Amino acid sequence: MLRGKNDSRDIHIRVFMVVAFQLLSIDMVVSLQKTQHVSGDYFKDFERVQKEILSLIPSNIKIILDVGVGVSTKNLRKLADANLIVGIDTDQGNLKKFRHQHGNDARLALINADASLLPLRSSPIGVALLYFVLHEVNPQKHVVMLSALKEVTQCLIVVEPSPYGCKLYEKFAKIWREAMRSIGRFEEYQPLEYWVKVLKLAGLKIRSAKRVPWQYPVPFKVLETIIRSTIQEWESLGIDYQYIDMMLNFLNNAKYNVFKWSDLIVIIADKEK
Repeated sequence: MLRGKNDSRDIHIRVFMVVAFQLLSIDMVVSLQKTQHVSGDYFKDFERVQKEILSLIPSNIKIILDVGVGVSTKNLRKLADANLIVGIDTDQGNLKKFRHQHGNDARLALINADASLLPLRSSPIGVALLYFVLHEVNPQKHVVMLSALKEVTQCLIVVEPSPYGCKLYEKFAKIWREAMRSIGRFEEYQPLEYWVKVLKLAGLKIRSAKRVPWQYPVPFKVLETIIRSTIQEWESLGIDYQYIDMMLNFLNNAKYNVFKWSDLIVIIADKEK
């Protein structure tokens, strides 16, 4: 039996599922696309990026571990051929919300558990997908977490946003990072070289490392919807208003400038033979 979050001792992984950032805005994009407020190019670009990432999962994989239940879980159900998708999350409320929104699926098992404490036999899982998860974990725990996952899976796929992009994006990322730090959480975007280093320190061999770029800027209507939803979430978390004010000022500035997401970093790593 998997241990839940109340049994965690050394590491408690917070998979902070706020409405937003790049891939978490897909439902908003779909909704706006249907009302013709989002350009078809941006919508198609969104689908292209997700399909490109998930296409990296070999077709012969039978079991996929999805660390952090959310958009990646939803897309795996649609695009992956695995017999079983195991979604784990330390936030039980997030698991209930996902079940309520997306219903039951015989191929999907949702478990309230800590990714660093999985008492499974060695390597029963074909692929572990860490899709926008690691930047929300204390960087001091990255190697320990990846080492633990290495024991229960044959391959890891890490997907993270690059910290580098257009000036407007970097400003947006900085506000987000400082807001999370103010309440003791993490939003620490790292360059590709950093993720390669920690994966190697965890005893993993890098099979491939690439960047997946966005081809189109984010329509202002999409960005506005994401930010206003984010602000509502921040208010519920009690984040100081100075960060909310900074985000509102950012939004006003973005109305007259081009905003584009940073590249996505995608790394596939295997156990050392």
